[in-house]
Amino acid sequence: MYQITMSDAVARELGQEQADLVRSGELVNPEYECMVCRQLGDLRTEQSAAVLLVSDEANMLSWVHARCGDSEVVPLSELEARFGQESDHAPGQTRSNVPDETYTTVVQLAGRIYPALVIRPGDTICAVIPGTPTVTDSAVYAMRELGFGDVDLSGGEFPVQLPEWAVRVDKGRLDRITKPGGTWWASGEKPALDAQWRQAAREQRQALVMVVGVTLPEGDLASLRAGMAAAADEGRLVGALISVRGTMS
Repeated sequence: MYQITMSDAVARELGQEQADLVRSGELVNPEYECMVCRQLGDLRTEQSAAVLLVSDEANMLSWVHARCGDSEVVPLSELEARFGQESDHAPGQTRSNVPDETYTTVVQLAGRIYPALVIRPGDTICAVIPGTPTVTDSAVYAMRELGFGDVDLSGGEFPVQLPEWAVRVDKGRLDRITKPGGTWWASGEKPALDAQWRQAAREQRQALVMVVGVTLPEGDLASLRAGMAAAADEGRLVGALISVRGTMS
């Protein structure tokens, strides 16, 4: 039984269906870091209050211990003033409790080989979009709002390009992805990128970044691409061509 306090204002912003799913625990990870005291909390064992951070791009759900604060709606622009956190590092963008699944590969676009990065958001992503059935679907919806579009995996249609975004590489390791205004995503273990990926990045200076809303099959590259194709057919795969910056070796 989840011990969740949710104000009427937060429930209205989420919508009744989404609010009920949050209260039941279906859309949240039970472990969290309190926005006020920075100590760990657990929705299953202690009374916790839902805090909804709102912006033009997406709503982000976070938590405070009930002893530390109330359930409320907070504009993302007021995050630092209210909680001492910069909006670039808002809860839901670090997603540290359950890691994202990431895959690196290469794709062919217009006859050229491009590096590609596929991200399946972890369970702690806090974007909650009214009308979307799952957290990962919320992530795909949120990325559309940020400018990502459908991806033609056959290479016949060129993906949307977001030149102000960047994939940051540090000494041949995947570091982070930035968007205008700050960091959007950070790599947890900074995995080494293989030679083919780095060579394609040197040649094209762009990478195809994709966000997928389904679990991808384990196995060889063919299985991965088949899973991505199925997700694309369902409208649960979005992507964009983004600049690659940093040091490749």
